[in-house]
Amino acid sequence: MPEIASLLDVDTVLQGSVQRAGDRAVISVQLVQEPGDKNLWGKSYQVDFRNVQALQAEVAGAIASEIRLRTSKKESESAKLPLSAEPEKPVDAKVQNAFLTLQFHINQAYDAALEKSRGKKESDAEYDLVLSSYDNLQGMAPGFVPAHLAFVRHVLDMPRVELGPRAGVALLAALAADERNPEVHQLQGRLVSQYQGQWESAGDEYRRAIELAPDSADMHEAYAEYLDDLGRFDAAMQEHRKAQALDPQNDYLSSSPLTPVSEKVRRKHQYPFRFGAYDYWWRGNVEFEAGQYADAFQDWERAMRTFGFDAEADSVQRAFTTSGPPAGARELARILDEITRNRWYPADVVIDSKFYARDKEKLLAWLARAYKNREYVILHLKSDHRWDPYRADPRFQEIYRRVGLPQ
Repeated sequence: MPEIASLLDVDTVLQGSVQRAGDRAVISVQLVQEPGDKNLWGKSYQVDFRNVQALQAEVAGAIASEIRLRTSKKESESAKLPLSAEPEKPVDAKVQNAFLTLQFHINQAYDAALEKSRGKKESDAEYDLVLSSYDNLQGMAPGFVPAHLAFVRHVLDMPRVELGPRAGVALLAALAADERNPEVHQLQGRLVSQYQGQWESAGDEYRRAIELAPDSADMHEAYAEYLDDLGRFDAAMQEHRKAQALDPQNDYLSSSPLTPVSEKVRRKHQYPFRFGAYDYWWRGNVEFEAGQYADAFQDWERAMRTFGFDAEADSVQRAFTTSGPPAGARELARILDEITRNRWYPADVVIDSKFYARDKEKLLAWLARAYKNREYVILHLKSDHRWDPYRADPRFQEIYRRVGLPQ
């Protein structure tokens, strides 16, 4: 626990466990201060497994209340969890169990793709289990919205172009079951832009999501990224600022192209991580652009070691130490070529490495590959300044045209 607290740069850690006994669930939580392993607070909750969704909100609310954060009244108000307009309806225990199984296979498919000790065979097997688990849930509860949303998020995060239409059907089913769910509209906006290039329709969906959840930082941030992708940076910055005001504990301004790189670095160190190893990778990117090369390679190294690529991290660090940043960047790009030879990997990570290695041919080849698979990175061709040196290339222009972004 002290090591975890140190890696996360926090002094308080929430520990929890869940036990299942038939249709009953027991959740035990305790708040621990590090260093010293001092127990600040702890409690156990018992609930009918059918009401586990309502229990999640109850436990989160109790924790927020118990830890008594020293914030101003305004910050306290903005930190409150959004409450549903209607109470959570009981869920059949078999449906909830099937949903947890779906979530498990989604996580396993992604993790297996990234971890050195696993790889394509295991990731593909887990992906197949995602599809069968989702089919199973459809047969049990076709109107169960969380299942539809989890499936669509998976198709967006680990894209398979042939699953785009199926994800669209899933969102239509979720919309029929709960038209006022903001996340349904937010995901619809991303799906139609990422898979279909329908940017105008996407905007309607993002605005509808905000209309339904005006106090949601995530909905404002999703709309901000959409506006950035269209090149409407000033309008997007207004949305980034709204998200920041609604959720002061997390960083939303760093994602704006208008934020200076030096400020991005400062904020990346000031605010807590939300996405684990990915945050190390993104922070390394802005540090590299700011000329803070030692910090950048250290963060990239941390990201690689998270997934078991220790020897590879050593090789990158050695190239940087002995021959400088360009050599380190080229070694990082080479290693990612090896890693991705026999497995799916997020295209944005590989493309990042090609930017810093200044490998134009492989960069444009990976862009074509990302478009073919409908990877999320293709949405940022207008907003990412790193594409500026390549905009005149006919290969870039052709993919840009296909993505459907405004000229």
